[in-house]
Amino acid sequence: MARKIAAGGNGVTSHDLHLAHATAFAILAAMDAMPIPPVSRPAAAADQRAPFAPWKVRLWSAALVLLFGTMLGFGVYLTPSPKGLATHMELGLPPCGFYTVTGYPCPTCGYTTAVTHVAHLQWFQAIATQPAGAAVGFLAIAAVIFGGIGMVTGRWTGPSPFFIAWHSRRITVCAVALVLAAWAYKIVIMTPWIRHYF
Repeated sequence: MARKIAAGGNGVTSHDLHLAHATAFAILAAMDAMPIPPVSRPAAAADQRAPFAPWKVRLWSAALVLLFGTMLGFGVYLTPSPKGLATHMELGLPPCGFYTVTGYPCPTCGYTTAVTHVAHLQWFQAIATQPAGAAVGFLAIAAVIFGGIGMVTGRWTGPSPFFIAWHSRRITVCAVALVLAAWAYKIVIMTPWIRHYF
């Protein structure tokens, strides 16, 4: 006869305990043997860099190539002015009114000259002429490259539009700071009495 074990006033045999233990181990072993199905991600989350239809990517890419390619094309055509500004006058445009009246360069003085230097692969001269204008030239090169890839592949490989939209305020603040700093630099290098102190 199996020996009785008193537990809370109820009689439980050792055979019952062994049977319960064996059943629990069998259940745990079966759970461990069950395969875990892979967690599938939504298609949109799996490919966040290509959220738009290929024809839309090609259309926007073509617009970028046309816009910035035209800018660089004019830069190749023009000859950078040795004065560091007024290169746009080669296109028949009037001189800068702000510079003519005040004798100081305006915030955009030197942009055309800097982009022209970039188009001629004279990158150091571009930065020395107008840092913000040089940044515009470098942006134009990047836009043409990424736009060309988008036109061919139908996929946008450049910076994510969602990233740009999410950080638009920071990007705007940095751009404004660059323009103001470059303007101050341009005033210094083009004003003899100010440059005398540097």
